[in-house]
Amino acid sequence: MTAADDLGAEGFSISTRRDGGRVIVVPVGELDLHTADELTTAVSTLLLEQEVTRVEVDAGGVSF
Repeated sequence: MTAADDLGAEGFSISTRRDGGRVIVVPVGELDLHTADELTTAVSTLLLEQEVTRVEVDAGGVSF
């Protein structure tokens, strides 16, 4: 995953930043029932990667 320049059709996007084994997931936009699966999938996928030892979610850009 890379930094997203535009919000998706749902007004929601996810980008990630890596720092060694640590990954910071940065969701931006409206987090609701329609977009929660997107965040869950992103975090779950990262947890399966062997080199990832820590996942952090920066929810500063999320509206509810």
